[in-house]
Amino acid sequence: MSGTPFNLFEELREEWRTRGVGDQVLAEIETQFESVARRHPVRRLREFADDDGLRDLTQKFHLHLAHGRLDELFAHAGDLEHLRLLLRARGRQFLSNERRHLDFENVRKRAFEMLEADPHFTHADRAGGRCWTLAGRGDVDRFAGDPVELGRFARSLATPASVRTLRRDTSTSSRMISDPDLRALLRDICGKAPWALGAGDLIQILRERLGAWEVETLSLSRELAPGTTIEDLRGLDDPGFEAAEVRMLAEDARALLSVRQLIVLGQRYGEKRTREQVARTLGVGTGTVDNEARRAASVLLGVASGDFRVAGAVLGELLDRWNTL
Repeated sequence: MSGTPFNLFEELREEWRTRGVGDQVLAEIETQFESVARRHPVRRLREFADDDGLRDLTQKFHLHLAHGRLDELFAHAGDLEHLRLLLRARGRQFLSNERRHLDFENVRKRAFEMLEADPHFTHADRAGGRCWTLAGRGDVDRFAGDPVELGRFARSLATPASVRTLRRDTSTSSRMISDPDLRALLRDICGKAPWALGAGDLIQILRERLGAWEVETLSLSRELAPGTTIEDLRGLDDPGFEAAEVRMLAEDARALLSVRQLIVLGQRYGEKRTREQVARTLGVGTGTVDNEARRAASVLLGVASGDFRVAGAVLGELLDRWNTL
């Protein structure tokens, strides 16, 4: 193994290109992932608390990267430190998704038990499956719109008081929302929605309102909260989120955003230039500027684990540091 970072980075890329995950790539993945995993709140869960749990997580992370994600990291990384930062960022996202998946499965199960058992709700079996609304509303058409419309409806709802984001979890409390608040949220959803809602619709609304998306943040990945724009995030903040954590997430975002996306953010929203001015600087059309801004919003939501307020804080940190990025 070479002693300089440049040579090691080239060796890792060559190994990945010719052999896939060889000894050096595997060691780099494990070192960066375990440096994050040993401090992550997911280790407080019984399933992952001991060394066997850590080994299981590491093996699952290997499989997670195998589905094209390691290709993306090597394509995106500019040098060894950038690759390591990307691996740590991917590791944090993976661990948060593991915790989020377990928590949301708990919420989903409780929600549908309430919908079936609580007399405030009624259901009908229609083409496309069962759908729910509030009792006494009469015949209501089933939702037939798109995910963007459903997402906007979800974000219009009040956030229940007991909702916790994953960073505030304790070792004994991982349910995300209390039973009374979940029941009240379901009544709010079914009472305000102008449609009857199917299981998939309700799951999307709950994920959106509880910040429970399983996220990806590289620009090549699927969009989180479709339709979200930078304007949706500007001015948002989370006073309960520590400045050091915001800086860490901003570093993750900086690594995951493309150079063009950083320029669009900095010039369009930091320097307050017009779309036309930014487009001329980049030599692209205004539509490309808008698309890059939309993709950047998805990246910011990804590093913030779907929490709009935290994403707004990360955006603010990036814009404050625009001239030094």
